[in-house]
Amino acid sequence: MSLTVVIPCFNALDTVLAAIASAQGADQVVVVNDGSTDPQVAEQLDRWAASGDFPGLEIVHRAENAGLGAARNTGVEHARHPWVAFLDADDVYVPQRGQPFAEAWKAFAATPRRGHWFYHPVREWSPPSAPGRIRKGDAVHAPADLLLRRSPLAPSATVLKTELAKRFPFQTDRRVQGTEDLDLWVRLLFADFRPIRWSELPWTAYRIGTGMSSALGSHAAKIRLQWARFVRNGWIQSADLEEAESELQRQLARSYHKAGRFLKAQKAYQKAGFSLKNKLLSAAATLGIRL
Repeated sequence: MSLTVVIPCFNALDTVLAAIASAQGADQVVVVNDGSTDPQVAEQLDRWAASGDFPGLEIVHRAENAGLGAARNTGVEHARHPWVAFLDADDVYVPQRGQPFAEAWKAFAATPRRGHWFYHPVREWSPPSAPGRIRKGDAVHAPADLLLRRSPLAPSATVLKTELAKRFPFQTDRRVQGTEDLDLWVRLLFADFRPIRWSELPWTAYRIGTGMSSALGSHAAKIRLQWARFVRNGWIQSADLEEAESELQRQLARSYHKAGRFLKAQKAYQKAGFSLKNKLLSAAATLGIRL
């Protein structure tokens, strides 16, 4: 079954070529230049598309930056194939057992099966180091699961039926940018679409960086704004929020811990609750022991 890969791009000239190259084998690769302020981005993307080195590569230029959600939606509007996958401009698909992602996906989708929404595990990646820990997460069956469990979902590891992606576009509210994927997953689950893990292999190297830890506080604030809207819309229950806050603090603690921000990690572990595991991790953070 044919596949479109959508890559949103904003001033990502140093990483987007690797993303494009990793998506080869897809029938269509749509790179959405989301109003990049660096003029070289548009010039280079057009040059790559015209070179013939990347079959199926198409470039869409947006005049103004509108954020990840709007850029992905623009890519979906240009998708011409039954399935659409999303890949961020700083992530890459990684071949598994000698097979590229696009070929493996199309072989999987060619067999009769039910499902509109599929995902696979990712490997966390902090260049220049090689991709490391595999992140699988927990199974999700209802909107609250995304708040109370370790989510297995990431945009760069997601494949949707194109008709579903058009019916359920990404959120474009800039106040909660960076959490538009959480909003989409919750809306899909509330509409009784459930994600299916199509492979146990980590086909995506998902970039993380120590610099990201400085934005964790603002990201958490955006997540809480989303929670409040979910409750207002009846997608989750307010009774779930206390446990959700504990899980959010646990995730924050681990992120701070990995980044070497031990004091913040210790405080977040304490807020997450006093399970034995959290106590041990908090002690490690107090002693300056990295995860």
